[in-house]
Amino acid sequence: MYAATLIAWKQAPFLRLLLPFCTGIVIQFYTYCPPIYLIISATITTTVVILLSNSSITTLFKFKYQLAYTLLILLTTAGAWRMHIKTDSLKPTPIAHIEDSAYTYIASLLEPVTEKPNSYKTIAQLTHRISGQTLIPIKTTIILYLQKTRSNQGLYYGDKIVFRKQLHPVKATVNPGSFNYKSWCEFQGIFYQAYLAENDLKKLSHKPLPHLKNQCSFFAIPL
Repeated sequence: MYAATLIAWKQAPFLRLLLPFCTGIVIQFYTYCPPIYLIISATITTTVVILLSNSSITTLFKFKYQLAYTLLILLTTAGAWRMHIKTDSLKPTPIAHIEDSAYTYIASLLEPVTEKPNSYKTIAQLTHRISGQTLIPIKTTIILYLQKTRSNQGLYYGDKIVFRKQLHPVKATVNPGSFNYKSWCEFQGIFYQAYLAENDLKKLSHKPLPHLKNQCSFFAIPL
């Protein structure tokens, strides 16, 4: 049985390469290794692999285990780097002082509203921030909690809304050992949330953005 398993393992090179790669992803997800350390690790292991690969057959056979371990470390580093790139790509567009005060945003709903005990909930993507007469393009996914009203219940996927509100970071779970909701949201690229009362938002008609002047008069905003 052991011999058969060993033979099967040797005949699956892709699986042997995939395992350390996935290990690197898991390690980076739970511990977060700074990018500089990943670069150093990749540089050292790549140099060792190149030097040993260009050596004689005798030297290569003598250091075969060192070469194998170096390749494992290189693949693990590659997995960690892939996770770092993925996590970095999920970060929202930087918005100066986003948590300091209220701003006016244009958002597009990414899903229909769902009913919660005290509110409606939906995921929305901020597409623009309104500053004076300027529309500043942004790209940030947020959680919106809406007051239970008939108009909010009628919001659907793809609807565009304009609202003025201060955004807050997604709250971490209070109970230790429970599901880490904040980390889960961050892995989905969601870092902020807001609660909108009935008078905090207005649904936009499906018109091009230059026609927002009259629609945003709801907030008495000088566009």
